[in-house]
Amino acid sequence: MSNTRVWSMHDLMSNVDFKQAVVDNDKKTINTLLYQVGVDTSQEWKIVERLHKPLSFKNYEEPIFGPMVEYFPRTDKSWLTSGYASVEDVIEATPDSFMRSELMGMNRQSNFTGQGMDQYGCSEVDVEINDTIKE
Repeated sequence: MSNTRVWSMHDLMSNVDFKQAVVDNDKKTINTLLYQVGVDTSQEWKIVERLHKPLSFKNYEEPIFGPMVEYFPRTDKSWLTSGYASVEDVIEATPDSFMRSELMGMNRQSNFTGQGMDQYGCSEVDVEINDTIKE
């Protein structure tokens, strides 16, 4: 699946209605709830297992190996203007190819460290620490 996104089942199962729909194997309710979080349920979505870090995890928590919903994002106007769609999805849905190209360029995140390493190479520096303090 190309241009897909993922939701961790760990995060989805924190919703009581979603958890109950999974327990009851209620596919209609599951699709309704997935649609509400940006899944284009008119296209295929599937469960995959991967090492990942759920959105609900804190920075210090280790990634888990578990199920995720892999899906195509919604592209309808109500979703794209809701404030919940990703910037990438809004850009991809822009019909004007020239504007889409400009927005992609403007959206690139700077990676000055990576650019510097590419340009100048990786120069490691050995640093000696002198723990004696002279007064």
